[in-house]
Amino acid sequence: MENGNILEFRQGAERTEGPFSGRMELGEVIDPGSELLRKAPPVSQKRDIEYVKGAVRSRKILHGIYTSVRQVDGIAVISLFWKTLRVVIAGDDFFAYTEMKDIADASPSDRAARYVQMAGRYSDRKGDAVIGFVPLEVVLDTDGVPYVVGSRKQAMDIKRNMYFFSKDRPGKVGSRAMGSIVTRNPGFLRVEAFGCETVIGRGSLSAYEYIRDLEKMDRFAVGNALEVAITDLHADPRTGQVKLKLSHASVELEEGVQETVSEAKIGERFSANVIAVTNDHYVLMLNGYRKRALVRKSAARSDIPLAVGDRVAFIADEVSPERDLLMGRCIRK
Repeated sequence: MENGNILEFRQGAERTEGPFSGRMELGEVIDPGSELLRKAPPVSQKRDIEYVKGAVRSRKILHGIYTSVRQVDGIAVISLFWKTLRVVIAGDDFFAYTEMKDIADASPSDRAARYVQMAGRYSDRKGDAVIGFVPLEVVLDTDGVPYVVGSRKQAMDIKRNMYFFSKDRPGKVGSRAMGSIVTRNPGFLRVEAFGCETVIGRGSLSAYEYIRDLEKMDRFAVGNALEVAITDLHADPRTGQVKLKLSHASVELEEGVQETVSEAKIGERFSANVIAVTNDHYVLMLNGYRKRALVRKSAARSDIPLAVGDRVAFIADEVSPERDLLMGRCIRK
C-alpha cells in the first residue's frame, strides 16, 4: 500500500523493502511514564480505533502530542500519542517540509541522526509539540497492542492545497491562522501553520515588547497555540512549493487598541529594553505600555554605552503625540 513517503509496517514483522525494513521493535518508544498508552481502558481504546479507521477512510487530519524519537534499523521514527493510541511517523515523512541545511545530500545514516537530533527539540520543559497527521492504518504490534501509522506530510499537503492551490485560495498576505509552536530557542520559534513549518524570529513575535530570550517566556512554550499572519508569500502551483513569512506582531498591531500618549504619563517610571541605537539617541520599548520611547545618549546613566537588548528604567519627561512616543531619561539596570 503506497502512502506518499511512508509505507505500511507492523512492529515485530519482517520487511524487506520500504522505509521500515527488518524487524521493528518499538515497544520502548513510548515515554515510560505514559500509563495512558500502556493501560488504556479497552472500551475507550476500541472507540478510538473505530474513530481512527473512519479518519483513514476520509483522510481526516488528527492532532497528536509528540512523545519521543529513536532510530530503528537506521531509520528515524517519531512517536506521538492520540488519545489512547500511539502514532508512529517515519523521519523522511515527518520532516518533509522542515528546512534543514544540506539534508537532501546527507547519507541515510546521517539523515536519520539529524532527524533524531531535530525531533528532540519538539519537547521542552514546558510542553510537547502538537502535530497534525493523517492516519494511514491501524495495526497490531507483536503483543497485540494497536497503534497507528501516520503521515505528517499528507496532513500538511492537505492544508497547503486548501490554502494556496484550491479554487478559492484563502491563503494570501494578511491571512491569519492559529498555529502551533513546535520548537523554540532563545532567538526564534518554529511554528506549524498553513501546512508549513516556518521560522519566526523574536522581532516578529511582539509589536510592543522587546524579547530577549524566548525560552524564558512561558507563553511561547512548545505546544502552545500562536495566532499568526502571513506577511510574505510565494506559492508556485506548478511545483507545489510554498515559501512564506509569518508574524505574530502583525496580529497584535491589527487587534490592539493602542492608548494615545498623553501628558498624564510625564513623571512615570517604566521598565524598558533598548531596541535600537542611533548616533544621538537610544530607542526603547516600554514593557507593559506598548509604546516606544526616545532617550538622548546624554540623558542615559550607564557606565558603558547601552546596546540593543539592555534593560533600563525609563522616566518620562515629555510626550510627542504626533510621533506617538515618550521622551525622557533612563538608567541602566
